[in-house]
Amino acid sequence: IHQFFIPTLGPILLNISFIAGLVISLYYKLPIEQFALFVLLGGLLQLILHVFAYFKNNFSLGLPDKKTFSNFKSILFKFLPCLLSMSAIEINLIIDQRFASYLPVGSISLLNYAFDFTRIALGVFSFAFSTVLLPHFSRVNEYAPKRLSFYLLESTKLIFWVTVPVALVMSFFGEKIFYTTLYCDNFPMEKVIQANIILSAFLVGLFFFSLNKILLSIYYSKHSTFLPTVISFLGTVCNTLLNYILIKYWGVYGLAVATSTAAAMQSGMFIYMLHKQFDFTIYLKNFIEFLFRFAIQFLSIGSLFYFIYVAINIFIIKFLSENISYYLLQTVLLWAWVGPLVAAMFGLIYLSRKLFKVKIYFLN
Repeated sequence: IHQFFIPTLGPILLNISFIAGLVISLYYKLPIEQFALFVLLGGLLQLILHVFAYFKNNFSLGLPDKKTFSNFKSILFKFLPCLLSMSAIEINLIIDQRFASYLPVGSISLLNYAFDFTRIALGVFSFAFSTVLLPHFSRVNEYAPKRLSFYLLESTKLIFWVTVPVALVMSFFGEKIFYTTLYCDNFPMEKVIQANIILSAFLVGLFFFSLNKILLSIYYSKHSTFLPTVISFLGTVCNTLLNYILIKYWGVYGLAVATSTAAAMQSGMFIYMLHKQFDFTIYLKNFIEFLFRFAIQFLSIGSLFYFIYVAINIFIIKFLSENISYYLLQTVLLWAWVGPLVAAMFGLIYLSRKLFKVKIYFLN
């Protein structure tokens, strides 16, 4: 029914309840059990919101009959394979945590902190985009299935256009991210540097994490659930094997590299099977041309904003007091000016795409 606002608003309410509960619990030194009540409250608000939207859109409730149970069994049969496919990232993270448990104390926390920031980038755009595309792909599959090849190309271009700059910017500011948010006696500079390296390793896979969500939507639009489940399982196996190999050489960093590499391999398998099983056309030449144009665009605009960032840093250090410089460069106030600067850079990337002949269907 083309209603996306309510499903989007639900997680926002959960996050607001979570953050409010965290602040209140820390301020009043409440036990963890009382903090958990805030999480339950967030879930209850989500439920109430969805029930309200359900009836507002003229849906109703009825007693189940024989056909209801038959349809439910059919949905359940499709849902169970999807459960593994859609949870592949979380499953791989759990496996990473198990391997990290054999490393020095604090390795699991470093892994979790780094991936939490990666998850923010995923949740803000990739998960939402894949949610919107699934019904669109399903409709296209009904009247023009061959056109899905074109949408695969354009979705991939948009995902790359968004996630690669985000990954590069987050990698550049990675040390600042952890220093301004987590640095303390229990999280010294050594941990900040380690977390930054792990974050960078995860961000290498950000494009593939995001692309896999889109590819799953394409498979589901074609009512194929078993094949993506098998591919997701193989991706998890790859992640486990790479963990076993890389942890010996790179420790906790190797776990993040393994997860990103496994995601890339999973993307390759998804695309290959779309080509072999569903006769998808892979527009590799078009994508390479897009990469070339986008690389020129990002290097041009990214370089400009890098020099602006350096110039502002020099100005703060030379012309402002030591106390003010400290707050603007070493605390969360850093993001008061870096945030708008980065937002301006992304805005210019968006506005200048036609100048650099970067053509993306979903932006036009």
